[in-house]
Amino acid sequence: MVVLVMDFDQRTTGPVQGRCRASAPAGGEAGLEHYADRLTRELMRIRRLLRPGVGKGEHESGRGDDRLPRMERGGYMVLAMLVTEGPHRVKELAERTRADPSGVSRAVSALVERGLAERHADPDDGRATQLVATEHGREMFARARARRRALLSKATAAWSEDDVVGLVELLERLTADLETASHPDEQT
Repeated sequence: MVVLVMDFDQRTTGPVQGRCRASAPAGGEAGLEHYADRLTRELMRIRRLLRPGVGKGEHESGRGDDRLPRMERGGYMVLAMLVTEGPHRVKELAERTRADPSGVSRAVSALVERGLAERHADPDDGRATQLVATEHGREMFARARARRRALLSKATAAWSEDDVVGLVELLERLTADLETASHPDEQT
């Protein structure tokens, strides 16, 4: 049984003026096991809210020159890597994102089709190709990043710097631990 306790906090805004905290359930259930469903739900909500174009229409978001094309699953991550790290082969992108190569290939094809990335001959191996972000892709990424930063800044405006840093550190720890748990055969 989970006991809910309401913490009322003046910094919290929105439909519920407080935060709901669940105490540990009776019966010896330990760790995050009893929070798994809540954690999953909140991570899915965050992903949806931060996805480029959320809530602005089926295919485009923003207004006027700020329209962002709707991306395939994984497309934004691939574009982000191309913009921030430079050219990559599809195989490298799949390895780095720990994603299925066929899914990465579909995301890449969509980026190329939309003019956000281009295929170029690999300078080290003329038989292979690398993907490179186009100028349009870099501009679109910059707009999406600015939108996401503005949204996060607005959402955390009343938070202390310690709260924001703490959240980032916990999410980084969770991500690392999820990667380790998901791929135990890769541990040294």
